[in-house]
Amino acid sequence: MAMGLALSLTWFDTEDGARLAYRLRPGAGPVVAFAHPHTGDMGSFDALLDLWDGPALVWDRRSYGASGRGAGGPAQADDLCALLDHLRLDRLHLIGIAAGGAVAAALVIHHPDRVAGLGLACSFIGQPHDFWCAATGEARPEGDAAARELSPAFRETDQGKRWAEKAAHLRLSGAGEPPQPCPVDLAQLAACTSVHLATGQNDLLFTPVMLAHAAHLLPMASAQVLPNVAHAPHVEDPAGFARWVQNVVSRG
Repeated sequence: MAMGLALSLTWFDTEDGARLAYRLRPGAGPVVAFAHPHTGDMGSFDALLDLWDGPALVWDRRSYGASGRGAGGPAQADDLCALLDHLRLDRLHLIGIAAGGAVAAALVIHHPDRVAGLGLACSFIGQPHDFWCAATGEARPEGDAAARELSPAFRETDQGKRWAEKAAHLRLSGAGEPPQPCPVDLAQLAACTSVHLATGQNDLLFTPVMLAHAAHLLPMASAQVLPNVAHAPHVEDPAGFARWVQNVVSRG
């Protein structure tokens, strides 16, 4: 049953004129919101939502997918807070992947009462990539988006090729975070509870070594290396990623 595709597309208008596209699946239990990475939009969660059958919220962050850019006023974490207010969602679990993790972490810092549990996968957590490279000695990967973000075997699959096509489309359309940055104070995040970190075993951007350093900076957080995936674990292995999300939700 295509649970992810069953979510109807709806729009929410921000105060500065950005029309945000979102899908909400209601149901019993806490809502889990999924913040998509820079290379992708909410459609990247379709396969995951086929497996995750609980209440869920996905949205195209401003300037991605079906969402507009607006005047560029509020940060994307403020967009999410406004969307949650609009939907009357007072408390939920929040999963941020890669750049989506900065949005999720910023919301937790400023509105900790809204989030029951935070999962950050393959995320720089609001820091520049150079911060993690300098701290760990890991090198910045070369190549195009697929070479940097996908496991070699997955790149050769039909799914991997469709992912690369979407990445190219987003690049040409100018999608991106710069007008709405989400810097995160790691010291403030360290004061939060129920934070769960993960990265892919084959991730060249946020490597397992970087994950270990993040766990050192955030000693209250759990950390897990997801096997046989790279920087897009929700796309490469939706079933495995769903198990990690379930762990985040159950540990709340």
